[in-house]
Amino acid sequence: MTQSPPPQQQVPPGYPDYTPAPRQPVWPMVVGIISTIFGSLGLLCACASIPMNIMNPAAQQALQQFPEWWRTYQIISGLFGFLMAVVLLSGGICLIRRRPAGLPLSVAYGVLGLIGSVLNTIITVSGMAGFQMPGPMGGSMKSVMMVSPFVGLIFGAGYPIFLLIWFARPSIRQEVRSWPQPAGGQEM
Repeated sequence: MTQSPPPQQQVPPGYPDYTPAPRQPVWPMVVGIISTIFGSLGLLCACASIPMNIMNPAAQQALQQFPEWWRTYQIISGLFGFLMAVVLLSGGICLIRRRPAGLPLSVAYGVLGLIGSVLNTIITVSGMAGFQMPGPMGGSMKSVMMVSPFVGLIFGAGYPIFLLIWFARPSIRQEVRSWPQPAGGQEM
């Protein structure tokens, strides 16, 4: 006994076709929202840290115990963090909008964020080497301060590593290439 396929329903002329649209993957929205949140927080922190460090007398006093090059490093590090936050925020917005520019922006953030996290850890540890904590808890507090850059490295490198792994997948790269280019040459 052979079964015949079910008859195809034809939509009469003049009536709308109510077939559901094919489902799109959810990952661009999820990764885009996470990148947008992290980028926004990075911008907020970068913009707030400058006046906070200038107006905080304890921070000014602590800065005097660091080497002379430390202030320059702090300024460069702040500007780098600001630019990285802009790149991550832009990449997140492009992913949410399913724009191909989301891939290179996310990969650029991944590479530069990973390099920046490692360099920041090395520079911070070397800058703290001569730092002396006043008071009876100075020794134990200094050991906590020497461990904190490595904890920061774990958290600072986590999302860049995720982005590099995620966007290295051929299926993800292929999908991003299939997204439409924006009209008029605008990326965002």
